[in-house]
Amino acid sequence: MNRKKQSPKLDRSAIIDGAVALASTGGLESLSMRKLAGHLGVQAMSLYWYFDSRDAILDAVTDRIYSLFYQPVPGMPWRQQLEKRSRSIMNILSEHPWSIPLLNNRRPPGAATLSHLDGLLGCLMMDGFSSTQAAHAAALVDAHVYGFAIQASSLSFSSQTETDRDDPTSNRGTPGTDGKDSAADVAQEMASLFADGAFPYLAQFVDEHVMTPNYNFMDEFEWSLQAVLDAAGALLIPHGK
Repeated sequence: MNRKKQSPKLDRSAIIDGAVALASTGGLESLSMRKLAGHLGVQAMSLYWYFDSRDAILDAVTDRIYSLFYQPVPGMPWRQQLEKRSRSIMNILSEHPWSIPLLNNRRPPGAATLSHLDGLLGCLMMDGFSSTQAAHAAALVDAHVYGFAIQASSLSFSSQTETDRDDPTSNRGTPGTDGKDSAADVAQEMASLFADGAFPYLAQFVDEHVMTPNYNFMDEFEWSLQAVLDAAGALLIPHGK
């Protein structure tokens, strides 16, 4: 007796999971209602029971990405919490570089997004920042983290060392760099451009910095993050903190 083929289980969460998976393999341009339905093994019209448009799915996907970020805990030391949050965001954006354009770009924001932002501001305000100072500190840190993620995702080389590439637990990768040449490979390729001495400081920079063992562009993130957090902390100095 022929059994009727069972339809895949479908709900909002499964659709969002599928959208994230599809975008992770083909980028945002691959995320259409038709392609998403095909990925999920359902008819496109069935998606409209849960989402009325592609934009609605993008809103939900953005909220899902925010739910993956570490959320600062009000009442805990602000610097420790923002440091942990910043690293978490970089790690998530390393896995999902396609999501960068969506962040802070969807209206209205979802529950996870609002909860994350509330936790961020609460962590700062409960540790001595005024609401204005918290706004300044959050904007400063976010500009650095998201800006660095954009820069890292557009590199023409991978910042990972050979050790990092061979270590599945390494978090020293950069967004969107899988399969690219190493920084050292690119530096060697460019060395001929410096041979005539026309760019002495670039030549010195490549020789003394980029070509050193275990060079990783993401180390610049760690150094600069501390400088940014120092600047955020300076906002408290006039108030004796």
